[in-house]
Amino acid sequence: MRIERFDHPPGIHVRPAEERSDSFSVNFVEAGSFTVSNERSEWRVNDASIFVTSPGCWYRYDHADEVPCDVCLRIVFDERWRNDLVETAPAALAGRGPLVPITNRRAYLRERLLHHLDAGSPSLSIESICGEALFGATEEAGVARRLYRSSQLAWYASRIDRARERLDDEYASDHSLGSLSRSVGMSVFHFARLFRELTGIAPHQYLLRRRLAAARARLRAGSSVTDACFDSGFASLSHFIRMFKRAYGAPPSAERSARPRTS
Repeated sequence: MRIERFDHPPGIHVRPAEERSDSFSVNFVEAGSFTVSNERSEWRVNDASIFVTSPGCWYRYDHADEVPCDVCLRIVFDERWRNDLVETAPAALAGRGPLVPITNRRAYLRERLLHHLDAGSPSLSIESICGEALFGATEEAGVARRLYRSSQLAWYASRIDRARERLDDEYASDHSLGSLSRSVGMSVFHFARLFRELTGIAPHQYLLRRRLAAARARLRAGSSVTDACFDSGFASLSHFIRMFKRAYGAPPSAERSARPRTS
């Protein structure tokens, strides 16, 4: 995976006749606009939409100005990602065309990516956000909501990110909607609705996924099933085994037995 900021150098722009995409990509427009077309349709791309591509698609790119000034932040997924995406992303991308409308969730993902890039966050964090951006671009938008103003979205994003960081760092601790909402200065109802809208899942589901991922890492490192369960914040062994199997398709004991043996 790589991230590119695509703009146009000074001078006269030479438009290629047609370009073939050789990768999956998610493109956020930061400034300006341009037109994308193929032999059947034409789309206007600006900051109210996300432009997505998949391998093998042909497009023509046109600009109203002789010297274009549009700027795109482009996430490109290479062959290693393609193996993971092959079951879901291609069908979703091919079924909806190259243009995806901006929603509050997708605007949040763009805001989050830009923030973490500017902050110089670790590569693993950036990759996780990019993966989330891809699936955010392919999932169904759900009920259309009024788009938040940029200042309002930034305020919401900072608080939801603070809650996510707390769940990521303190996944083994007890949490409640009340304690999480108070920690970011929001009402319980508003926090729960906003968290789900911007992240795509409810807070308790987010915490469950984080605990399962932590338990899986512990199992791969050699922990027993019981230790992985309780050290990751689960209060019931039977519940842990049931949730683990539902998430990963096999019981935690199979994960542990699959560890490479050292001689």
